[in-house]
Amino acid sequence: LSTRVSLTALLLLVCPAFALTCLAEEEAPSPVRERIELTGAEALQAAVTLAQRAMGEGEFEKSRELLEMVLEAPEFDLISLEHRTQARFLLGMTLQSLGEHREAVRVFRGILVDQPGLVRVRLELARALFHLEDDRAAEHHFRHALAGELPPEVQANVRGYLGAIRRRRPWDLDVNIGLVYDSNVNVAPSVREIEMYGLPFQLDDDARARTGHGVTGSVSTEYRFRHGEPFQLRLGGYVRHTEYRESQFNRSLLGGYAGPRFLFDAGSLGEADVSLLARGQRQWFGGSGYEWGWGGRLEAAFEPTRRLRLSAHLDHLWLDYDNRPGAEGTHTAVGLRPTFVLGPTRAVWLDVGLGRERAENEQLSFRTHRLGLGYRQDLPRGFTVALRPSYRHRRNDRAWPAFGTRRRDHTFEFRTDVLNRRLEVAGFTPVFTHRYQRADSTIDLYSFDQHVFEIGLTRRF
Repeated sequence: LSTRVSLTALLLLVCPAFALTCLAEEEAPSPVRERIELTGAEALQAAVTLAQRAMGEGEFEKSRELLEMVLEAPEFDLISLEHRTQARFLLGMTLQSLGEHREAVRVFRGILVDQPGLVRVRLELARALFHLEDDRAAEHHFRHALAGELPPEVQANVRGYLGAIRRRRPWDLDVNIGLVYDSNVNVAPSVREIEMYGLPFQLDDDARARTGHGVTGSVSTEYRFRHGEPFQLRLGGYVRHTEYRESQFNRSLLGGYAGPRFLFDAGSLGEADVSLLARGQRQWFGGSGYEWGWGGRLEAAFEPTRRLRLSAHLDHLWLDYDNRPGAEGTHTAVGLRPTFVLGPTRAVWLDVGLGRERAENEQLSFRTHRLGLGYRQDLPRGFTVALRPSYRHRRNDRAWPAFGTRRRDHTFEFRTDVLNRRLEVAGFTPVFTHRYQRADSTIDLYSFDQHVFEIGLTRRF
């Protein structure tokens, strides 16, 4: 579209009888058409009006042609933000009507990069993702749209979409890869001297904090077999591995689970999602076997309001260690996580957890308490930031004779995740993560500081 747009040409393309047409019919056998030309922003805004009229008449191909001409015009960036947003939104809606949902997703996401608070755009993005069966992303945007100011009938429609997603989504796959730098790869103290049996001992360099860098990656997948309402069967697995330059610090985890899932209406608690899973896992450190674990997990999630989601879990595992005599025993943990969606661009959550580990050697048995807070915000220019401060307390059951005291740890952690929604590499989104931990213990050997930096790519299918 050049700097001069012929309204006559556009009107003939879309609607010859449109009101803006300046056609003067004379009594002569052939009509005389008076041509009026508009330039710059006026022409673009007139073309958008024509495209909207074409959509109302079901002429979506014509609407698409007009709107693509508008968006490609050199003057497009000179018109007001309101009119630019309107043109892009109408193009997305046109593509939806033509069944080109993938292109519609690209358009709607482009709008939300700079204006993440537009509820209607987020709602249409969710619908397009739903048609593409990208259910996890669709669910995320439906929930955030639901936290906006929507009419009751629209809220009911959104709940219908969410119910359909919960019942139809058969599988999930998460992939994460990245580079990692760890300021304390062996989670060791920085002190040079500790006291054991009342005597001072010097720590050699291998027992003190060391830095490490390498690569990290994880894959998790789950498939759900349908067996009629409200029953499903979940089958999943996960693998995580971090490879450092010094291989003695490598870490690997392999696990899997299976069990029934029940979906039902829990009355005042809203829609309920309950699973009972059998699970097992295997850990390695430095390329050598470290731990076996097997047991069960109970998961439950409820949605009492359109903004609030409650999730909880109960784990019980039997543990067997390769080279830790007396550490064999059981691990039990319970956690509660209420998540409150504050609006289309913000969410906050609370993590509360209790843990109990019983070992054959009672000196190795302990209790843990955890309290964490999370906050996520979509920002203009495509940035999303998540902040996660947390606190953990550990208390051993008995004093250790070597140190003459009972071990008590206070661990503070602050995690920051930053990503940009406009960046994509083969479907992966770059993410920067920084995690800081500080542990203060009654036994100096377990006090440490740690910074972990990760630059990676993440994708959810």
